[in-house]
Amino acid sequence: MPLQKKRTRRKEMNLRDIMTNQIEMLPPDASILDAAQLMDSNDIGSVPVVDDGEILGLVTDRDITVKVIAKGLDPNQVQLRDIMTSPIITAYEDQSIDEAGELMEAHQIRRLVVLDRAKKLVGIVALGDLATRSDALIAAEVLEEVSEQDRGVA
Repeated sequence: MPLQKKRTRRKEMNLRDIMTNQIEMLPPDASILDAAQLMDSNDIGSVPVVDDGEILGLVTDRDITVKVIAKGLDPNQVQLRDIMTSPIITAYEDQSIDEAGELMEAHQIRRLVVLDRAKKLVGIVALGDLATRSDALIAAEVLEEVSEQDRGVA
């Protein structure tokens, strides 16, 4: 397919076309162990932290590793509210995948929480979703930028 057609097709794809919409959520008082077990049993890398339908934050497998395990904290005692990333970067389900890539790159993140226009949580888009469900070029560009920041390279 010619490059121009790929770009046009990619711009037509929205986040709703590639997002994961089976979302596992936990309340802020859930333990890190609860989150880790949920991630393991569902083969996911992040869990939105939600209270009464309001998205408070996001906990990733990396958060658990760096903020709990590496510090020798007890995953039974630490609650999600203690380590969650908040506020989180969100996108709307009708935004293009190019816009999602730009958001991820600008904020140095690998996951976006996806909302509908009523601001209800409807999905999550990970960098891997961009690579496997759309054009891998944008995912490669975002990964390069995020990885450079992880290594401390400007």
